[in-house]
Parts: sequence; structure tokens; C-alpha cells
Amino acid sequence: MSQIFISYARSTESTAKVVAEALRGLGFNVWWDDDLQAHRNYGELIEEHLRAAKAVIAIWSAEAARSQWVRAEADLARQLGTLVQLSADGTLPPLPFNQIHCVDLLGWNGNPSAPGWRKVVESVSELLHQEPVPVSLAPPLPNKPSLAVMPFSNMANVPDQDYFVEGMMDEIITALTRIRALFVIASSATLCMKGLGLSPQDAARRLGVRYILEGSVRRSSSRIRVSVKLTDAGNNVQVWAQGFDGNMEDVFALQDQVAISVAGVIEPSIHTAEQLRNARSPVENLGAYDLYLRAASLRATLRKPDVMQALELLDRATALDPDFAPALAHAAGCHSQMYLNSWGNDRDLHRQQGLLLAERAERAASDDASVLTAVANAVIDLGHASDQYFDRATALIGRATTLNPGLAQAWFVSGMLKLLDGKGAGAIEDFERAARLDPISPLNGKARVHIGVGQFVQGNFEEALRNLLATSNRSPRVQLLLMTTYDRLGHSEQAREVLRSYEQETPVSAESLIDDMAARQPEMRQMVREALARVRQSFP
Repeated sequence: MSQIFISYARSTESTAKVVAEALRGLGFNVWWDDDLQAHRNYGELIEEHLRAAKAVIAIWSAEAARSQWVRAEADLARQLGTLVQLSADGTLPPLPFNQIHCVDLLGWNGNPSAPGWRKVVESVSELLHQEPVPVSLAPPLPNKPSLAVMPFSNMANVPDQDYFVEGMMDEIITALTRIRALFVIASSATLCMKGLGLSPQDAARRLGVRYILEGSVRRSSSRIRVSVKLTDAGNNVQVWAQGFDGNMEDVFALQDQVAISVAGVIEPSIHTAEQLRNARSPVENLGAYDLYLRAASLRATLRKPDVMQALELLDRATALDPDFAPALAHAAGCHSQMYLNSWGNDRDLHRQQGLLLAERAERAASDDASVLTAVANAVIDLGHASDQYFDRATALIGRATTLNPGLAQAWFVSGMLKLLDGKGAGAIEDFERAARLDPISPLNGKARVHIGVGQFVQGNFEEALRNLLATSNRSPRVQLLLMTTYDRLGHSEQAREVLRSYEQETPVSAESLIDDMAARQPEMRQMVREALARVRQSFP
């Protein structure tokens, strides 16, 4: 609920808007009926906000003095001791409101130094027990995504559950601080706002952040439900919301589960929101971070023209900031895609450039789990899966999962490494963890497809086929495994169809890709080669 309610007649709507914005500019949380929600009953919602407000500003005018709505709202505020009065056109308040001081704001245009306006602010501050803090004095937005976790609500109003509610907030903040790509406000700052009823927009303005995470905890008998939602306060858009259920038998395990799950979802959610925000800006005006964001969305398409354009943008980003590790790591990833798909005239040059960029990224951000993950992914693709590069990638991903156990991408790459090492069961476990941590981004579909790859490695072809077909992911490697799975199950026509599609879409020969993808798995390599030969022989 908002702290301040504004009551007015339609003829003074422009004054009400100026008053609301001026109070918001001082850090107060304001509600007026311009904020009415379409799905709520008009009278019910107004009374709800009116009764909850700590200050009710009645804007009197000739029309307001005749309005039964304004008089009723002012009367309730008078009874509750929350009434603040001002006159927009010189009209005095009607009985019995003329017994309470009314500030004359005739002709006021929003000047914060006007004596009458200063009186209104003093009255509001006294009723709210809160000093005005001009938004202009709020911290500026950092040069990377910024987030504040607000104090969680104890919906059961049971005092002995406060320790769990506060612990839940602390665990989530701890998990989020492991994400180096985020600027996270300390809990000491947000706890100062507990009980103020600030909207996400007002809290974000005060703290100098773009994103606000809110939560609530409800206990029913031995069950606990934790609900969280993420808001892009700059655009007033809810980005994500989810509920988690557990029991009181092990509240600390539940705190850990929720914290890691929230951290796992927030990084891709904010990354996507930042990309959407960035897409509206001309490329010429972008700095290193925004160039990196634009490149990341292009690279994700896996299409040659987009990957080449992404590499150009990342080159610009690293020219502006030579130590910007995320851009260095993604540039290494672009080179690995160019190398694997034989896009370009000099395949070996892409391999050399990619490995150099990966090394620079690791040096620049040895404690950033996301960067280490991207570097590990590029290294294994560029290193022919040799023991030297395989061991390096394994060490990198081990550091990444330790630094941030909620990073879904790290568990996905960990699963890929285990697949290359022939450890199907361990790979499936890591892919399932990645899918649980990231239920919303395209990574979820990739993880589920690779669960099928793990089942393929184990020889469980029926389950492998079901998971390989579960999403639209059809990378060249997945296509060859799908062809082999169909062949193993005796589905010759479907196997031929997949091979036709592969050869039409992929410039790299199937034999070359088989060597690259299964260098550490001679049994798997032989299985795919035998299937390839049989399927080719079956063509009419």
C-alpha cells in the first residue's frame, strides 16, 4: 500500500498530477486514481488505499467542494487523523473541514520553494515520520544491471518466523552477489525501508537501481510457501514471479534451495530484459556493455551472418574497454562457432584468436563464474577435446560452479564435459540441474535435449529419442545423434530425413564433425559412423 492518497475533483486533475510527481520526487510513495487497476472494483480499491494511507491530501476546488466523493474521502481521513488540505483555486473547504488548516496553492506550478508547498511537505513528513529525500540526490544507476532485494513480508504475522523471513532475504542476497554481472545493494540499505510501503519504482529511485526483487513468506501448519517477484522498475514491468514450497522440518535447506533457484532464474531474466532495453538504442550510441548485450542476442541465433555481426560488435566493445571480460569471453565463443562450422576462409586463425581471447577473459575475471563458464565452453570447442584443453576446461567449470552454484549455464557446460568424457549418468544429472535452475530461457531446451544425449551415451535409445525430440534444438551435433538414434531403433526413413536436413544446412562434413564431437569417445564415434554409413547406403 502507498503512504500518501490524493483526493481531488476532475477539474483539478492537472494539479493532482503535479502534486503527486512533486511528492514522488521527494521519495514519497503516492497513490491517486490514475493508478487504478482495470481488474479491481473502483470503490473497493479506493477505500483500501484510503484507509491504508498515512497521509491523505484533499485538493479543494469549487467542484471538489460539491463532490460527494471528495467530501467522503476527506471525512474518513479526518476521522483517521491523516488529512492534509490544500486549495487549488482559492476555494475554502466546506464544513466541517474549514476547522482544519488549508494551504492556499492558487497558481502553484510545482515550484518546490513555494512557502505553501513547503507547508504541505512538512505536514506529510510529520504524518509519515519520514524526511523528504529528493530523488535527484539518489545514487545514479551503475553501468551494469543493478538490483535491490527488499525486506520480505511475513504474511503469517507470526513474530517467531521473522528469523526465517530475514534469513531468506540474506541467503538470496548472498547468492546474487556471486553473480559478478550484477550490482546488488547490501541488505543493510534495504532493511532501512522496511515498513515504509514503497512501490518498486520509489524504492528503485531511492536506491539507484533498475530492478527490485520482492518476496513474501506464508506459513500454514508445517508448510511454508515463499513467493518472489522481480520488477523492472525503470519500465514498471514485472519480469518474473515464482512460488516455492517446503516444510518446517529443515528451514535452512529450504532457504538454500530458494536462494539458489532465485539466483539461477534472475541472471537470465535480467539479461533478457537488458537486451530488450538495449535493442531500442542506436548502435552508434552504445558503450562497451551495451555492445556486448547486442552481440549476445545476435550470437544466440547460431546463424552465420548474426555470429559474424556479433564478433564485429564485440571487437568494438573490447576496443573501448580492453579488459571487459564478458565481451572477451563471448568473442572467444564467436570464434569457436566460426571454427566449428568452418565459417570463414581461415579456420585455424579463428582457433588461434579464440584461444587468445579466452585466455585474456580468464585473466580479466578469474572470480566471475559466468565468464569462466563462457571461457570453458570456448576452450573445449577450440581445443579438439585434447587432454590439455579438456583438463583446463574442467578446472574452469569446477571453479565456476563453486563460485556460483546457481548458475545454470555452468552446470550445462559441466554436463557437456562429462558427455565428452563418456560419463552419461553424471552428465544427465548436471543437465537436469541446469534445467531446474533456468526454466525460462532457451538454455532450458538445450539442457533437455542434452539429457537425451546423455541417455544416448548410456544406450537408452527410446528415452534418448523422446528427449531429443522434446524441443526445437537441432544443432549439427544433435542432428547426427538423432539420425543415429533413429537408425538404432530401425526408423530408416526418419534417419534419412535427418541426414538430408543436416547436409542441406551444414557446410561441415558429417565425418569431420564426428571426429570433433567424439574425440574422447571412440565407441560413440564408431556408433555414429556406422549409422552414417548405413543411412547413406539406404538412400534410393
